Amino acid sequence: MARLRKSNRVLAILRQLLDGHVCEVEKLANDLDVSSRSIFRDLATLKGAGFDIERSGAQIVLKLNDRTDDSNSFTNAEILLLQIILENAQRENGLLRLPVANSLRDKLMKRLPQLQRMPAAYKHRVSIKSMPITELDGCGKHFETVMNCILNEQSMACVYEPAHSSKDEKQQKFQFEPYELVFASHAWFVIGRRHDREQFRTLKLNRFSEAKGTGRKFKRRRDFSLDDYLKDAWRIIRGKPTLTAELIFAREFADNIEETIWHKNQATDPMDDGRLKFSCKVDGMEEIKWWILSMGPKCEVIAPAELRLEVHRLAKEAAEVNRP
Repeated sequence: MARLRKSNRVLAILRQLLDGHVCEVEKLANDLDVSSRSIFRDLATLKGAGFDIERSGAQIVLKLNDRTDDSNSFTNAEILLLQIILENAQRENGLLRLPVANSLRDKLMKRLPQLQRMPAAYKHRVSIKSMPITELDGCGKHFETVMNCILNEQSMACVYEPAHSSKDEKQQKFQFEPYELVFASHAWFVIGRRHDREQFRTLKLNRFSEAKGTGRKFKRRRDFSLDDYLKDAWRIIRGKPTLTAELIFAREFADNIEETIWHKNQATDPMDDGRLKFSCKVDGMEEIKWWILSMGPKCEVIAPAELRLEVHRLAKEAAEVNRP
């Protein structure tokens, strides 16, 4: 099994505690493929972040204390930021515009009285603006179903509507073993194994017209890793072939490109004339080519030749469509 990074491990432990599970150190260590000492260090991290955790019993058992006065440890600035994140994320980009997010907000309002006392005017002094996202009409009703099936390792019976650009545009029915929920590239996706194709797929959540738990357990592959699955994908779709993209950005765009993390293995090199060289290894060019085109004439593809030709073809088509 590929070991989880510490941050992912801590989140996995916290998720179980917040769900009300009583956790044993030895079982956590076995499940996460680390030593008990690593689990204790992870718990110390959680304690340092302000979570109350206690051990009890002959065996080492851990649980999250159910305290009602935790809000006393939050500063006004922290409470304001929490409220802004919840409300702006719903109003501006819809990331949390889901029934489960509404119930989360309501529970936090009850548990943290400071949220209710914060003057309404303060909420409009800080905002979060993000990229537009896919409408959640078909996502909200299936979100909790998919999440519960992931947590319980239960397969799903699905009816799925492919994109119009797909080779197979017909409605598809299949059994699906969901592994991961991912928010990326403006939308929610679920990654898992389709029974009819015996391989892992990335499916857009709002394209499910039906998604129901079957009640049947599946055995999750212990060696599955989201990082390994996506590998060097530009965002969420891993394609072929793997290529090294070499780009040059105009001086006007250089600072913004260099200051932003666009891809996990990107490299930048400022040029003497103020332009910027940018390179990264990426699996497939289907996603990166649209990013390049969004830069207009401020980005030149140096290599590989097939990427340069594809960008040129699409730009030429766009110019023809938009002919004055």
